[in-house]
Amino acid sequence: MVKRVIGAVTTAVALTAAAVVVNPGSAAAAMGKGRVQICSKGTYQSWLEFEGGLEYQATYLAAPGKCIAATIPSGTYAIKVWAIFDATKPLKWPLTRFGASTQTDPGVKVFTYGNNILDQSFSITT
Repeated sequence: MVKRVIGAVTTAVALTAAAVVVNPGSAAAAMGKGRVQICSKGTYQSWLEFEGGLEYQATYLAAPGKCIAATIPSGTYAIKVWAIFDATKPLKWPLTRFGASTQTDPGVKVFTYGNNILDQSFSITT
């Protein structure tokens, strides 16, 4: 599912010590061409933001322990991975950004891990 909101988006600028692991392999094969999935394996929510096109597009929030799959929107050239650490006083935190499009084959799976803003990591499998 893809959420669409027209308008400007405020982004947080922050330094992060997140670890990146990019593993090619068959794990994403089931996703299919032009598909992406975000899984929140830590104790915080996460989501994907699609860069490109004329309107802001993002996945819905993936709650801790949950995954959300989506089709990469037309015009996308990059995807940002975001975390939100406190639902009562939202603190959104950028984890990484990577290139992707509707032609990305066989698809992308993103996993976020950790328990707080100081304990965060992610992996990207294509």
